[in-house]
Amino acid sequence: MKITKRQLRRIIREEVAKSTKKDESLAVTRHQLEEAITAIDSGTGEVWESEPLGIPDSAWADLVRRLDLDVLGSDDPATGDHELSSEDFHKLDDETWGKQKQRSGEAERKRLDGERITDELVSWAKDAGTQFAADNPGVDTQAAAFDLAQSGRHSVSPDEWVQAVWYMFDEMGGFHLAGNTYDDAEEALETMLADAAAIGGG
Repeated sequence: MKITKRQLRRIIREEVAKSTKKDESLAVTRHQLEEAITAIDSGTGEVWESEPLGIPDSAWADLVRRLDLDVLGSDDPATGDHELSSEDFHKLDDETWGKQKQRSGEAERKRLDGERITDELVSWAKDAGTQFAADNPGVDTQAAAFDLAQSGRHSVSPDEWVQAVWYMFDEMGGFHLAGNTYDDAEEALETMLADAAAIGGG
């Protein structure tokens, strides 16, 4: 038997209402008792919920109208578990979860853009060189530049560092055409950051 979060909330509310003893209570948060729109695929029983998407109950009527959904059944006209055909269920899912996944995918592509990451690493290296020179007056920043550059990998996430290396490999200087390796590209990236740190240190 499938049970939706809404149905579970209703059961909890009914049990709480039945409780008459002061020392007998259920630990239930206000958030858990809030209503949430759910839609059920009449063919598969799959459940769609508005709550994880942050869609307010008031948006349900607009979704039904805009997507021309035919609500087959509901235990509550306002906020119940709405039954939809498989076709309408997928229209609803694509419009909500689908768009959210698309936005998430676009954000991830931007986050892992090799050129953007490399530019940020170069800026970081210049700042690191400047800071090193300020903290160590009279010390040659160039001597410490490569160590600073190697620590650059910790200023970004591991997957961002890998993307920056691949950007060096694929976009800068044709490493793949010259028969160089990933390690060669990583060394080239570190050398570029070392140069930036030396420049930052003056």
